[in-house]
Amino acid sequence: MSHLPREKVAKALLHTLKAAGVKWIRYILVDISNSVRCIALNIATREVEEDPGIIFHGIQSSINAHFFVNYADEFGYDSNSGTYENMFPNVETLHILPYNPTHAAVYCTCFSTPDTVSEFSTRAFLENQISSARSAGIHFAIGVEIEFFLLKDGKPISTKNWANDTDLNDVSSFIDQVVDMLSVQTNACSSIEVAHVESGHGQYELIVKYSWNPMEIADSIITIRQTIHAVAKQHGYRATFLPKPMPDIIASGMHLHLSFSDMDHGANKLPGNNEHGLSETGSSMIMGVVKHLPALIAITQPSRNSYLRMKPGNWIGSRQNWEVEGKDAAIRVCRDFSSRMCTNIELRLCDGTANPYLAIGAFLAAALDGITNRLVLCPPHQGDELPNSLADSLDALKQSQLFKDVMGPRLFDSFMSIKEMESQYPIRDVDVY
Repeated sequence: MSHLPREKVAKALLHTLKAAGVKWIRYILVDISNSVRCIALNIATREVEEDPGIIFHGIQSSINAHFFVNYADEFGYDSNSGTYENMFPNVETLHILPYNPTHAAVYCTCFSTPDTVSEFSTRAFLENQISSARSAGIHFAIGVEIEFFLLKDGKPISTKNWANDTDLNDVSSFIDQVVDMLSVQTNACSSIEVAHVESGHGQYELIVKYSWNPMEIADSIITIRQTIHAVAKQHGYRATFLPKPMPDIIASGMHLHLSFSDMDHGANKLPGNNEHGLSETGSSMIMGVVKHLPALIAITQPSRNSYLRMKPGNWIGSRQNWEVEGKDAAIRVCRDFSSRMCTNIELRLCDGTANPYLAIGAFLAAALDGITNRLVLCPPHQGDELPNSLADSLDALKQSQLFKDVMGPRLFDSFMSIKEMESQYPIRDVDVY
């Protein structure tokens, strides 16, 4: 089958967008600090009319504008140097924003030259980890649970707790609107399978359908967050994904689930016949994550507020350990209720302040390290105390050869510099609650 010329595809796409009332395309990336940044292209300009293919070319943007707004000089880059990178659109993620229907959005990968992916691109980092796994014959699947608070006038909108039916009635129009809007953004979002009231006051959770495409889940997290923010505003609420937005309240997380298959057979390779119901390769995968936990959590819990979750009663774990169905363990091995077979592992030490491309990519890198090096799984329950502050977790990350290697020197050094600066800011209420 022959392919249409790129210009004809672009022209047809522009015609479809304009017919739908779209005036702008937002080129979106998520920077090292988890800020969602965009530059919008007016698709009615003469340049676009004369060369529709321009929408595939991306947008040039100053590197310090989207990565290093306040940090460039701190780690050796001249903020006035005029260094530019290209935000190249992944067109398969193009979607119209239902909460702002004159705008479409597309997620981008940054390139430093037309043929060179930027060393600072967080999306490219995740793609590299997916590719490394495939090269090793491993196919990873990811799931995610997204927790958040709804506030009104600075207070939770409800004082009810976990799975409360009355509270779900009260927010049903909000949940319905969020899920309806996500259902029309299928190019950039996996479907929502479960919604429920969480344990904290005004706290809710959406569970995203498991996917064998980790990039789809990372994109979904951004789409879901942005949609929740927009719908909350329409209802007079403020949504926050901050782990602990106020004292004396159960904290929010963003739990990541992981399983894997080989590239040849497609069956889940985690379950097996050892005493814990795990395969040898599955055991090695778990050990890879356990081994790298002290450094990994600097990426999956990258804010000072994150470490307020690591207290008794928050069910996330504070030791470098794993358990089968242990909700107080850092790594929980999940079992199917009916078959009792091990199905996946859950990383509980992850929250909404994490860049999903970095968090999922680092999670995959740790798991793959365990598989490729055939690490022997330690006994469950045991383990040293994990770092209990951002500064301490960054010290562990600084010593990690694995993350230095997979992130590359520029992304690694940039992440370290930004987070070390944040960890040293004078304490303010906003940093804590």
